[in-house]
This record gives sequence, C-alpha cells and structure tokens, in this order.
Amino acid sequence: MGTLIGALTRQGIRASRPVNVFDCDDDRFRCFLRRTLSKLTKEYVYVAFFDGRRHYLGDYYVAGCESEIVIRGRQLFTRALNINAAAVVLAHNHPSGRALPSPADIESTRRLAHVGEALEIELLDHLIVGGDNIYSMKQARIV
Repeated sequence: MGTLIGALTRQGIRASRPVNVFDCDDDRFRCFLRRTLSKLTKEYVYVAFFDGRRHYLGDYYVAGCESEIVIRGRQLFTRALNINAAAVVLAHNHPSGRALPSPADIESTRRLAHVGEALEIELLDHLIVGGDNIYSMKQARIV
C-alpha cells in the first residue's frame, strides 16, 4: 500500500492545481482508494491528514480482520495533533463488496467527528469502498 501523493505522482498526473490540495470528491482520490482498498480480503482503514488549506500532510493504514475494524480515536487524533493537522479523511473497505455503512460504522464515525470537533480537527469525510463503489458519509449527511 502506498501514500496518496506517491500514487498520484507515479501516475504522472498533473492538474491545474497542485496534487497535494485535497478534494474528497476528486476522481483521482477515489481511484486511489479503489486501487488501494477494493481487493483486500480483510478490512483496512486509511487515514489521510491535511492542514487548514487542505494540503496533504501524511497518511497511514490500520489493519482489521475479515469483517470489522476498530478505529482508535486516541491513536488517530494523537497523530493528527502531532503533525498539526486541521482535517482528516477516513476510508475503509468492505471485503464483502457492499459499499454501505454498518450501524457500527455510523456510530464510530459520529463519535470520531464529535471528538475531532472538540479538538478543532474536522472530519472531512468517511468513505467506504466496496468493490468499485464508494459510499460517502458526508454526502449521506452522516458526517
């Protein structure tokens, strides 16, 4: 698994704006998530960190098991605070191929959004990758 910027740079993508200025709806970002997460046989969470201008600061992955993953808020926000991130994006895969949130996904996302709000770190979106489909909790107004 690679990083977002590394993947986009390897593709040779050059845009009218810098690659490191982030947009959740960018097709390049969604393509990166599909390539990175869609074929995995157990759940993984991908976390990307951004500054206040949506410039990419870094990312990491957390492995789960075949059917679930636990996102540790302490670990996520400690990393965010250590690099002075103002925003995060979460993405995880569903090996079943269904890009729909479970009740646990919704509950943990809302919990993380509230914690982030208290720390002044915005949860920009939580995306679920299932096969070739991506579900946005932001677009569904869960975040």
